[in-house]
Amino acid sequence: MAEQKEDKWSSEAYQHSASFVPKLATKVVQWLDVQKDDVILDVGCGEHQANVQADGILDVEFGKVLSQGKGSLHGIDASPGMISAAKKAVSAAGLSNCEFEGTALYSL
Repeated sequence: MAEQKEDKWSSEAYQHSASFVPKLATKVVQWLDVQKDDVILDVGCGEHQANVQADGILDVEFGKVLSQGKGSLHGIDASPGMISAAKKAVSAAGLSNCEFEGTALYSL
């Protein structure tokens, strides 16, 4: 049986150390010029979801643009806690065009 690794990330700790992320989310979406039919792969997606209640979370902002067309977002993160936070954020925003998977980049 494979040994399960400890999840060393927490959305609460990330929020404390990276509180600037929600403030920059709207600007990042503008800079990237996300279009309604884009398909986005967000690697390390959970870290943007640190505060589910905050306005301007990246994947929620991406999802809002993508929901106007046929676009979609697939986020991956190695941390189960971060994936859980990402799922809660898009669910709270009522978005169905975002999917999340608990996997590490090096396993792709």
